[in-house]
Amino acid sequence: MNFLKISNRGELDIRLVELMGGTTKANDSFKIGQFGTGLKYTLAWLLRNNIFFHLFIGGKRVEIETKTEKIRNEDFEIVYINGNRSSLTTSMGGEWEAWMIIREIWCNAIDEEDHSRSIETNVEGRKNYTTFYIQNTGEIKEVVDNWNDYFLHEVEALQEEKNFAVYESRSEGLSLYKNGVLISRDKKVENALFSYDIKNATI
Repeated sequence: MNFLKISNRGELDIRLVELMGGTTKANDSFKIGQFGTGLKYTLAWLLRNNIFFHLFIGGKRVEIETKTEKIRNEDFEIVYINGNRSSLTTSMGGEWEAWMIIREIWCNAIDEEDHSRSIETNVEGRKNYTTFYIQNTGEIKEVVDNWNDYFLHEVEALQEEKNFAVYESRSEGLSLYKNGVLISRDKKVENALFSYDIKNATI
């Protein structure tokens, strides 16, 4: 099985995975993750869509599973992290798409030191690193195969200033980016010639 591997130096504090609203980026307008929900939505989406994934903090794999709990005659799939019941359910982030999942993990990585991505068949952790492995299949594979449509870090800008950059349009519709990361795509806009990167955009 092939996996998209995304890693970065630094070990994620597991409490930020479990805590809704838990973020250390709220006061930095140049970072994507400011609400403390993205990683939780990511886990919910992966679990809901039956995508195999592994999260390693250092050399230790984080055990993530679900258990069904009935509340007022409704079944909820509750997320358990290392055996502990969280407040997360698999219904969270119902409108999220695969590219948003990759965006969340990649942005977390690039905000840290020594970030990297690759396709791997073996999964293992690494001391002093946080490492995500996501099954490279279906919608995830579409994002991987068209990486530069979603992330501009390897694309040359036509014009670039401190807080703003213009790129040749790479996909159907009008695409807006924040610090090289896709945040919006309006497919109703036909024949857009350019894409725009507003580095401190408000999401």
